[in-house]
Formats: sequence, structure tokens, C-alpha cells
Amino acid sequence: MGGGLYLSIYVITPKLILLWVYGWSRVHQEHLRLLATPGHAPWPVSNGDLIAQGNQLLFAIGVPCWFALVFGLYPLLRLLLPRRRERDRD
Repeated sequence: MGGGLYLSIYVITPKLILLWVYGWSRVHQEHLRLLATPGHAPWPVSNGDLIAQGNQLLFAIGVPCWFALVFGLYPLLRLLLPRRRERDRD
């Protein structure tokens, strides 16, 4: 579960925040990325802009992404993994 939290907070959410703020075409054309995500300071973007409300966006987008990963992928992984045999349980 920790890997899903890391993936949603540090990989998926910053990309979604950039898409929310700048739009797909600008993020793609200018190769925008977040340079840092400090706790109580504006977040610098690679084009020199600052995102002021980054922490609220991180929570508002990151938690639903994490829930989607956990509740969407976990049952799928349980189906794909082989079942334990009765002999292996003893």
C-alpha cells in the first residue's frame, strides 16, 4: 500500500496539478514539471512560475488517486495472483 501512496502523491498528482493549472497542450509543448514541492511555500515550475496553493491541490487530488489505486488495483492483483493450496497453508 505504501508504494501506491508514493505513486499517487509524488508521480501522478504533480502531473495532474500541472495539467489542471496549465492544460495539456502547454504542459506537453513546454515540457513543464514541478521542480520542488515544499510544505509551506509556493511550488516552483520549470518555466519560472510559482503555484501558490499546491498543498491543497496535492491533498485534494492525491487522496482520490490513492483510493483509486488501492480499491481498483488491489482486487485485480488478488485475482491475478495464484491461489494458495491447502498443503501450503499448513
